Amino acid sequence: MNELIARLMVFFVAAVSARLALAEQRRASGSRRGAGASLMAPTKPEPSPLTAEQRRWARKAARNYARAQEKKWRRWNEAMFETTK
Repeated sequence: MNELIARLMVFFVAAVSARLALAEQRRASGSRRGAGASLMAPTKPEPSPLTAEQRRWARKAARNYARAQEKKWRRWNEAMFETTK
């Protein structure tokens, strides 16, 4: 049992030191991007190369896909968990 605890402690120390090294590396690379730059700073989305018509088609396709998935999972749920009368 003591050997298991010792191995777990070694693993824990290694994990913590790896995490700290990664955080330090990220902080160092983030400082080159400019003062005050956050690692999780929101980025502006690039302008869409799609036309207005293509964006409408994409929204319609996503809406239809979501409806189809809802219908599929509703039927699956009914078949698996709800009893028939």
